[in-house]
This record gives sequence, structure tokens and C-alpha cells, in this order.
Amino acid sequence: MVSFTFVPPAFSANGLSYINTNCFVFPTVSVTSAIAPLCNQGGTTPVNGQVLCLNVQGNERRNSLVGPRLVNADLSVIKNTRLTRLSETANLQLRLEAFNVFNHTNFQAPTNNVNFGGQGSFNQESPGTAGLLDTTATTSRQVQLGAKIVF
Repeated sequence: MVSFTFVPPAFSANGLSYINTNCFVFPTVSVTSAIAPLCNQGGTTPVNGQVLCLNVQGNERRNSLVGPRLVNADLSVIKNTRLTRLSETANLQLRLEAFNVFNHTNFQAPTNNVNFGGQGSFNQESPGTAGLLDTTATTSRQVQLGAKIVF
């Protein structure tokens, strides 16, 4: 059974990994085993008389790995001022809108990392970019000002 151990919110020593790749282990079979020729070793050499079966699917349930949470706060301040000189119903609307007010970095779930060990598939000896947080889900803080006349 494969189990996930998540790295604390401070992430790991390099500050980028979201999942602990040491929790993922591929099944191994003996070199003399009858099913050893059926194992896709992914270019690795047998270690201690064992070969890795990279083509064997795991037994972790679907959607059990979730990405980091999303925190976003937007703010709008609107001031309506009547313009009676233009008409009885004319208004000047001043707007201040701020998106991601607290400038919280929201990382994208690590699903777009395709360079696992440099071989295009996950490699146990060198996990490559597996679990790497390399993109953000939202933009940085943005502030916009606006004015419009409504009549």
C-alpha cells in the first residue's frame, strides 16, 4: 500500500516540494523471477538482484492527493456622486478595486510537472520535479482605479 506523507506548510529545505517523494516506492522482483522480463525497468540497472517494475500501477485511491489551499480576498470601494448640473439622474461613480489584497501566494497543485527524473516517467532514484510547486494559481496584488458617468 502506498501512503502519502505531506511536507509541512513550510515545504521542504529547498522551499518548493509539496509532496514527499520518498513515500513512493515501486515494486521490485528478483532478477531470477519469472515475471522479471515483464517489468519495465525504465533504463535502470538491477540493484542487489532486484529490478524495478515501473509499469505496475499503485493502489492509492483516486483524487487522494490535493493541492495547497487557495486564499484570495478582493476589495471594492465605490463612491457615487450626483451631478445635478448635467441632469437629475446623472451620477459620477468613482471606484477603487483591489484583487488579492493581502498578496497571498497561491500555488497551483503540482500536476503539470512532466519531467519526472528526466525520463518522462517517475524514477525512484531521481524523482526530478515530482511534487514541485512551479506555478501560481492567482496573480499578485492588483489595484485599479476607475471613474464613470452614469445617466
